[in-house]
Amino acid sequence: MAVSRFRFPIKRLAMLLLAAVPAGLLAEPGAELTARVEAIFSEVRLSDCEFFRNGKAHDPEEAEKHMRRKFEHFSDEIDSVDKFIELAGTRSLMSGRPYTVRCPGQPERPTAEWLKEADTRTEGQGS
Repeated sequence: MAVSRFRFPIKRLAMLLLAAVPAGLLAEPGAELTARVEAIFSEVRLSDCEFFRNGKAHDPEEAEKHMRRKFEHFSDEIDSVDKFIELAGTRSLMSGRPYTVRCPGQPERPTAEWLKEADTRTEGQGS
């Protein structure tokens, strides 16, 4: 029985295929996106607002830490500020309840809206 000269180890083939995948599909958020999200984190942390998660109020520092953990957890899925807000600032993964925020002199509203406005306020600061 003749042995093929074109025998190719599976591991080597897998490595070559992974190398051919565009880096953006496997990479974490880029520097520009990370800078924009960091600017949003700063807005959260420095705000005078109360952030509500599962019916419980959290101060700005707690809210920022929670969103940061979710940003890190979903880093391989986040490719835009909108995706960050969707995954880290919209609702509880545990209960499905929406996150809300209440700032002095304003009615309580969805945190996602507030985060989008924070991104608009800080656009350009992170780059």
